[in-house]
Amino acid sequence: MKSHLVFFLILAGANLYADRFCFENETPKAKSVVTFNSDYNRISDGLFKVTAIAGGAVKNARFHGTKSGTVYAITFKGKSPYKKPQSDDTIIWTRNGNNLEIPMAGKNAKTGKYADYTAKFVPCKRH
Repeated sequence: MKSHLVFFLILAGANLYADRFCFENETPKAKSVVTFNSDYNRISDGLFKVTAIAGGAVKNARFHGTKSGTVYAITFKGKSPYKKPQSDDTIIWTRNGNNLEIPMAGKNAKTGKYADYTAKFVPCKRH
């Protein structure tokens, strides 16, 4: 009985050791904030929030995933809140130092052409 109680307490406390992360990216059109818990090789309780600068419309998307070193494989509940590169079937994000790099697709403000790019998300100033 005593060993069962110890095992239960270890399992119950496992989430206490998860790290909480917050990253943000701001463009002239929108501010995106990504928050999630990271625990060993698991990503949980993820929220990708996009707020339009003009009008303030908000788009939220929940996600979870796995991680291997600095590479995160992400799965959204429903549709992705951003346009992914067409060649990417799997959503892969990468930690680069303190930043989070997310492959996206969008219109280049200078050329007016659509292209794939990597958005750099920096640690949130506050969360």
